[in-house]
Amino acid sequence: MAVADVVVLAATAIVPYVASPYDVRALLVALPANMRSGPLAALLTLLQSPAAFLEQWPVVCLEDVALRYRPLALLALPVLPSIVIRRFRDLPIVGRRELVAFLTAWPITSIQVSNDDDGDWDVDLFAAALPRCARLAHIGVSISMFARLRRWLPPSVRRVTLARDPWDSTVDYTDAVDMTPLLTWPQTATLTHLCLDCVGYFENALVANALATAPSLQCLDLRSMELDGSDIVALVDVLVAAKMTLPHVTELRLDGVDELSVAKLLSLIDGRRLTRLDVHYGENLSFLIALLPTLPALETLCFGYGMLDFLPAPTAHKCLRHVSFDTFMLATEDVSLLLDWTCGLSRLERISFCNFTLGEGPRASMQRALCHWFNRASVTYVRLERCDLDEDAAADVASALSSRTSPLALDLVQNGLLGQREVRCLFDALAPLPTSTLRASIVAEHRDEIVSYARQRGLMVDDSGDGEYTFCSVGRVL
Repeated sequence: MAVADVVVLAATAIVPYVASPYDVRALLVALPANMRSGPLAALLTLLQSPAAFLEQWPVVCLEDVALRYRPLALLALPVLPSIVIRRFRDLPIVGRRELVAFLTAWPITSIQVSNDDDGDWDVDLFAAALPRCARLAHIGVSISMFARLRRWLPPSVRRVTLARDPWDSTVDYTDAVDMTPLLTWPQTATLTHLCLDCVGYFENALVANALATAPSLQCLDLRSMELDGSDIVALVDVLVAAKMTLPHVTELRLDGVDELSVAKLLSLIDGRRLTRLDVHYGENLSFLIALLPTLPALETLCFGYGMLDFLPAPTAHKCLRHVSFDTFMLATEDVSLLLDWTCGLSRLERISFCNFTLGEGPRASMQRALCHWFNRASVTYVRLERCDLDEDAAADVASALSSRTSPLALDLVQNGLLGQREVRCLFDALAPLPTSTLRASIVAEHRDEIVSYARQRGLMVDDSGDGEYTFCSVGRVL
């Protein structure tokens, strides 16, 4: 066998096991062109195009790949480590039998069938493919479809998401579906993650018993069907009244639940082992900030679409790595307090603020936070999307970014429309960095000048549409 063929085989075998897309890109760049197969060459092109799926790696969703890159993504299938299917209708596969072949040939690790797909879905054809999906770890389907597919699921499935049916109504339809298998299945020793986007469809006592007796359940995700969260409140009350606990749960996600019910549910979990807390649509989440010292192992904290009536002085946390705040309004002094708190997170890796009025906070607090985030090599992702950053704040971002030396993904989308002066400063700071990306919205009338300057600074440019652009630095190859 020729040396080039040996190298191609070795690279094809190695690439799916490399965790960092930057390392994959560096490996492929180092290979001579004649030692890159078609899939490897396609993958290199994709990884050199920021808007393709640089930020998705190692789990790639083909439906989320920009249309112009999808042919390359299909060509790169043999070297992709993991594929997730979120929207079958957008999947670039034509024909049901072709889809079955696709499902069984490639490393599909997650499948989600949306309600839009549900109505005309060929369940029998899908069921025939499932046993051969040897790497499938997650499936998300409606209640009735899960009842039909459960017996065909491969043993690799560990995570299940159950959603309401597309023909959802307020009447009790449970007579049409045998609920018993759905509520006994969590008691198997294989299920680790369960998401119920349909809590109100089940009898609370049965659900409570299933959750409390699931031996390997680690992640519990409860999403309310009611505006007031009354269905989850009722379930929590049943758990508390029966003195049931959830000793194995280490990750908790809640939607639309009041403060008291969140507190009750946390009391049923060993807080010392909780690693993720994700709460959305809560009445007031301020009390959770005060509870952080009682959750010493917490690594991920996500709050969204809720209220923070007040912000108790948060204390430094030794384990938090990922922090996200989405859609909150805070008083100016609380914004400052929150930003200063992030400076005490010594293990921070990802920080995200979205729909947050950071621009109204004291500039000094913003500057301190930016310096803390950008000067730590462990921080690889910073998102400040729709945070009302003005020209001074954009200048502060560029100034802090200029002192960084390691890769970073920075998202500044929809902070108004950045003009030439602010963008040039950001490009000057971004250009020397190794394999870093900047997402931003720019003024349409200055588009040509801005893109031209980006290319002068050696940045790759991808137009994501709607005035949003992704700029990628080449920098040094890691």
